[in-house]
Amino acid sequence: MTANLSHITSKAQVTIPAALRKVTGMKDGDRVLFILHGSELVLRKYTEEDEAWLKLAESGFQDWDNDPDEVYNSL
Repeated sequence: MTANLSHITSKAQVTIPAALRKVTGMKDGDRVLFILHGSELVLRKYTEEDEAWLKLAESGFQDWDNDPDEVYNSL
């Protein structure tokens, strides 16, 4: 695990350290995805695969609010 320290500016901006940008392949203009997981904020490079997941997350995962037996029986 790698950890680096940064700070939030008065405009609520954060600089991603160069070493982390290099490892993750992030560059100027890339979109990023913020995920709140409990009390932790996760930041990652946004990919096309994230689009479907993001739509579910924005809906509160309502499509997953199924009776477990209904899900099992649909397999």
